[in-house]
Amino acid sequence: MKKIELKDIWKYGRSPKSYPIWRRPLVIPSFYVSYFLVKAGLKRPTLLSILMIIVGVSGASLLFFNVYWFKVLGCGLILFSYFIDLMDGKVARMIGKANKTGKFLDWNYHVTVSSIALFGIGFSSYTNTGRTIYLLLGFVCAWAMIMKTYMHSTYLHFLRDINLKKGVVADEFERESDKEYNRFIKGGMQKFYNYFGRLFFDATDLWFLLLVCVLFRVDRYLLIVLGFLYLGLFLVSFYLKYRKLYETEEKT
Repeated sequence: MKKIELKDIWKYGRSPKSYPIWRRPLVIPSFYVSYFLVKAGLKRPTLLSILMIIVGVSGASLLFFNVYWFKVLGCGLILFSYFIDLMDGKVARMIGKANKTGKFLDWNYHVTVSSIALFGIGFSSYTNTGRTIYLLLGFVCAWAMIMKTYMHSTYLHFLRDINLKKGVVADEFERESDKEYNRFIKGGMQKFYNYFGRLFFDATDLWFLLLVCVLFRVDRYLLIVLGFLYLGLFLVSFYLKYRKLYETEEKT
C-alpha cells in the first residue's frame, strides 16, 4: 500500500470544479473515512461498490411504499449510497487499484437507482391517489432515464467508429463524453445547468432534489415536471445526436 499523507487531501479529497454546491459537503468527510479504511487494511474497493449498490437499491425500493417515513429513509439511504460511492473511488486511487471495472459499476449504479426511485414515486403516488397517470409518469421517467443513458452511449460508440474510419484518434470514452457535454452546454448555460438544471437531469443530483420534495410531500408534483422535461429532452437530444452523426459521416 502506498503511503498516504494527510496533505494528500488535495489530491484525493478536494471537490472537482464541476461539482455543484450540494455535493461538496460530502467530499471531504468521504476522504477521511476512505483514509481510515485504507489505513485499516481495506484492499478491495469493489466491496464498497457492492455495498453502494445494495444500499442504493434498497433505499430506492422504499419509495414504492406510501409511507412518509419510509420515503424519507429511502432517500437517506440513497444519499448514503452516494457517500459510499465517493469512498470506493478514493480508496481505489489510494491503493493504486482504480480501473474501468469500477467505473462500469459506478455508471450503471446511478442510472439504476434513479430509475427505480422514479418508478417507486410513481407507484406510491398511484396507491395514494388511485390515479393511473402517476403510475404512467413513473414509468415514463424511469424509461427516459435509462434510454437517455443508452442513447448517449450508443451515440458516442458510433461517433468514435466514424472518427476512427476517418483516421481520427479516438479519446477515452469518458473524455469523449465530457467533450460532448461541453459542446452542447456552453458559457452561461453551463453555469445555469451546474447550479440548477442538473438537479433535474443528472441521475445523481436528482437524489438531492428528491429528498427535499419527499420531505415537503411534493414528490408527485416533481414527477409531473420530470415527465414533461424528460420526454422533451429525449426528443431534442435524439435529433441533435442524429444530426451530428449524419453530418460527421457525410464528411467522410
